[in-house]
Amino acid sequence: MRVLVIGTSGSGKSTFAQALAARTGIAWHELDLINWRPGWHDRHTHEPEAFLADVDAATRSRNWVVSGGYSITRPLLLPRLTDLVWLDLPRWQVMAQVINRSVRRAAGDQEVFPGCHERWTRLLRQDHPIRWAWINHAPNRLKFAGQAQTAARHGAHVHRCINRTQTEAVLARLTQGVRPGSQSASVASLS
Repeated sequence: MRVLVIGTSGSGKSTFAQALAARTGIAWHELDLINWRPGWHDRHTHEPEAFLADVDAATRSRNWVVSGGYSITRPLLLPRLTDLVWLDLPRWQVMAQVINRSVRRAAGDQEVFPGCHERWTRLLRQDHPIRWAWINHAPNRLKFAGQAQTAARHGAHVHRCINRTQTEAVLARLTQGVRPGSQSASVASLS
């Protein structure tokens, strides 16, 4: 089982991937954790070769779950997938989730990634996930649709979830018949 979870910032990628990894015992790799270094140093922009080498190393095993929206990783990951989970939730829901998450993190001066703190002033930045999710929701749909088509051409099962009910159904299907730590599954595709 090699699963990539995609979606706009705030769509629930990490939550879904973490739940899938916990239920199956398969390693979860969060692309944001591979990317961000202390002080919000963005590796995929400033050192893309090293970032991609780390993603490649993380996904060489037989089973894994990856969450993240870095297009630079798609030529590497899409051909390796057994499943692509696309969390295509409505804009209002994505915005509610990303705003709630960001405010909660800023209120607690939470360390989001090692050496990367969410602070109130950061919420005003052009590249903050709140603004990113608002601006990129519609364009991301087109981008993710193309990624889904590419993954399907490579033989991956594509699971597009447009609400929480579908998201839970896909999670249940992907974990059906899997015992934590067994790292094997009988996976059914959800159309």
